[in-house]
Amino acid sequence: LVSCLQPVGYVANDTDCDDTNDNVNPNATEICDGIDNNCNDLIDDEVVYTDYYPDADGDGVIDGTGPGDTFLDADGDGLEDGPEVHTYESLPTVVDTDGDGLGDGDEVNTHGSDPTELDSDGDGLEDGDEVLIHGSSPALSDTDGDTMPDDWEVQYNLNPAVNDGNGDDDVDGLLNKDEFANGTKPNVGDTDFDTLTDGDEVNVHGTDPTRRDTDSDQAYDAAEIAAGSDPYVRDTDGDGMQDGFEIEFGLNPLVADATGDPDGDGLTNLEESGRRTDPFAVDTDGDGISDVQEIADGTIPYRADHDFDGLDDGDEVNVYNTNPRDRDSDDDGLRDGQEVNTYGTNPL
Repeated sequence: LVSCLQPVGYVANDTDCDDTNDNVNPNATEICDGIDNNCNDLIDDEVVYTDYYPDADGDGVIDGTGPGDTFLDADGDGLEDGPEVHTYESLPTVVDTDGDGLGDGDEVNTHGSDPTELDSDGDGLEDGDEVLIHGSSPALSDTDGDTMPDDWEVQYNLNPAVNDGNGDDDVDGLLNKDEFANGTKPNVGDTDFDTLTDGDEVNVHGTDPTRRDTDSDQAYDAAEIAAGSDPYVRDTDGDGMQDGFEIEFGLNPLVADATGDPDGDGLTNLEESGRRTDPFAVDTDGDGISDVQEIADGTIPYRADHDFDGLDDGDEVNVYNTNPRDRDSDDDGLRDGQEVNTYGTNPL
């Protein structure tokens, strides 16, 4: 039709390749339908192609990937093969992927645990043991919510499935949950064996129930408490001597007595402390040589046999005239003590 005006139902071009289909025209978008939608003489030329593989059972896994692949759940573990591969990353042909004693389906559908992890909640107990032995949840590190981890409760024979945080199994005055918080044992009344119960250390004295000597001053906490010294301060009276030394040798850890000399040997208490000698004994090791003389001679005043040759220092000096700092005074290959005590020979 030729006209100076456009009649209704007519256009000024003849590029439409299918006048019977409104969805086919030069301005249409090419779609994957097997026809030329945009009239460019090409079929499905502007669409994305994807490789597809047969999946007869509709489980999302390619046919032929394993035994029983014509079924949705090849291994019969309660999980369809597709979700096993794509969602849970478990094996569709193995009932228990992680070998923890629980089927993959039970882990996902019943317990909420990971079928590919032995210990889903990271509490130190395998999922299978939690369910089959301890009755706890493999998906919760503290099944009973008592602030004590399941593995800790199992370690100390508590029940991880029963809230027993407020119990006191060892009757030491410290609740089970507080034993966990303080690092003590809920089945031992005195964890550090310092003769103070864990409860007393935490609730009464404020000492460390896991250390016999909280302040490392060589005196057990119980000894400090009995003596009245501070178990958190090494030198309660500030006289330069540790409380442990003062308590051990009968000095008063509450009185500054560093300059005293109760044994009159010329060594002050502070000097005796530095030598680990007894401030109440002139001859600490009882070897017949005074502490002062041993210090001058270079022998140890708190060890009777300085050179470990089998003879006390006093005997070496006063009886045999041997060297208390040389175990073989005559260098004959025999210790001085062997010569005197075993062979009856002269150590010189």
